[in-house]
Amino acid sequence: MRRETPTHYSILTKNRPGTLARLTKLLTEGGVTVSGMMIASVGDKTSIQFLAPRGQALRDICCRSGMKVQETSIFERRAPNRPGELHHLIKTFHRQGIDILSLSGIAATASSRMVLTRGKGVPGAGT
Repeated sequence: MRRETPTHYSILTKNRPGTLARLTKLLTEGGVTVSGMMIASVGDKTSIQFLAPRGQALRDICCRSGMKVQETSIFERRAPNRPGELHHLIKTFHRQGIDILSLSGIAATASSRMVLTRGKGVPGAGT
């Protein structure tokens, strides 16, 4: 059975205490399963990025709370956790003329998980 590839969601909001707690509470109440999250703040702005199944409920939750959400398709790859795997993947995309908008990964076991936000040159890519 094939796993559904999650969607990358990005919310840009003011950097205020409690914003992340409010968002995660709304996602929990909406039954949204988050498979990865990253938060970065610069000055008075915060970017909250997370992976979750694509769905209207998630967009509705964010809109009702006044948060503007951007959705982007992603490419997810699981690979052995060994030297050179990331380079091989990046080199392959480069040869195909694909720009990578963002990359995250985790290698807690013998295998690693790499998530790339699709870039220019990928059919159906986010921009």
